[in-house]
Amino acid sequence: MEIDKEHLSTSSLISKVSEFSKFLEHGNNGIQEIMNCLSRKGFSQFGSQSVHLTRLNSNNQLVFDLMSGAIDSKEFGKVQNFDLTSKVPIVDVFRSGKIMWINTLPDWGVEYPILKDYPTGFHCKTFIAIPIFDGDVVHGVLSIFCEPKLFESDSFNHFFSSIAGLLTLYFINSPGIF
Repeated sequence: MEIDKEHLSTSSLISKVSEFSKFLEHGNNGIQEIMNCLSRKGFSQFGSQSVHLTRLNSNNQLVFDLMSGAIDSKEFGKVQNFDLTSKVPIVDVFRSGKIMWINTLPDWGVEYPILKDYPTGFHCKTFIAIPIFDGDVVHGVLSIFCEPKLFESDSFNHFFSSIAGLLTLYFINSPGIF
């Protein structure tokens, strides 16, 4: 898949943040609708194939939600046994509070041998995981599988952080999510 660089310009990214903000503003949306919106509209310019939300429940256990995309739910169910001690990218984002980029899929790298045999279910080359904060605490991680090989940039990280900030604002006012 080839990415149209015009769709990744600063003005295009700002427009996507604005569209997402308006989407959140004009509806009483559940997590499923929000993730579908991000998958189909917000992240489409990145060649997104699937968008997930991972959150901590009240017992500090990870709750993995397959929200939108091409990964078979049976395959996604294989990660249900990961917890905050597991050496997987999402847990590292919970710990570090930093955006993570892996653009070597299906090879997860030597840092994550537990994922060596984890099938992505499609031909994605990039995984991006974005922390969702409430104050200084990471309460969730938004993760995206993208078909093309993408490279981290400051403008992309600011875009993803803006989306995560809007999610935080929305979720804080939606009881029971975090």
